[in-house]
Amino acid sequence: RATVYVIVFSVDSPSSVTNAIKWKNEVFVGSPVVLVCSNIEKRDETELVRSFARKAGRGMITTAEGYAEAKRIGDVAYVECSSVTGAGKRSLFDAIIRATLDPQSLPKL
Repeated sequence: RATVYVIVFSVDSPSSVTNAIKWKNEVFVGSPVVLVCSNIEKRDETELVRSFARKAGRGMITTAEGYAEAKRIGDVAYVECSSVTGAGKRSLFDAIIRATLDPQSLPKL
């Protein structure tokens, strides 16, 4: 059985994506990884909150950007979830189980 690593970044923190990629490239090379975008409920916040976030340099990571990063670093399943709403929770556990039982089952992004 494989060891699967779960690397989580926040949807509203571009620097956390950079750090996640750094972990994958420096620590988990060749290991199956599930890359998780958390806090996706923040995408539904009001425009006022989003404008403050942009001014603070904390723009939202889009789903397309998340998939693009996962594809770029390879050996990665990509999942988005929210601990607040529970969205994506089932997909996250399914990805972890699939990657554990069969690392070759990671989607080819």
